Amino acid sequence: MLLDPAMICKDFSKSGGSTMAPVDYMKAIACITKAFDGKRDVEIKAAHKTIDIFEVTMQLSMGEVSYELQSNGRTLDLVIGRKHFESIRFERWISKLEFELEQTFLSNIRLEVKETATEYVITIAN
Repeated sequence: MLLDPAMICKDFSKSGGSTMAPVDYMKAIACITKAFDGKRDVEIKAAHKTIDIFEVTMQLSMGEVSYELQSNGRTLDLVIGRKHFESIRFERWISKLEFELEQTFLSNIRLEVKETATEYVITIAN
């Protein structure tokens, strides 16, 4: 599935919704893509039999970035490898992500970051 991040973020802001519902994962994917300065080429695969875990891959100038997005009711968990932040600062990227999410969902967004040796787990909630 190909996705245009700019269009999804704009369309949601017109809908007036501000509660993060399970279907809003598409808007979160668009914001993650924008935080990476990504373009339209985003591939989304349902990773499991349930519809709440997605594997997302996008092409960037620095190469391919892939991550997993898990919907947990009113929160989303973004699981992304630390290797994607070798050429960019994680702190700057997470601030940009928070800004994009708040602009899209029209509410304050809370990000909780947990780190392991190989990945970041970022819980997105409002």
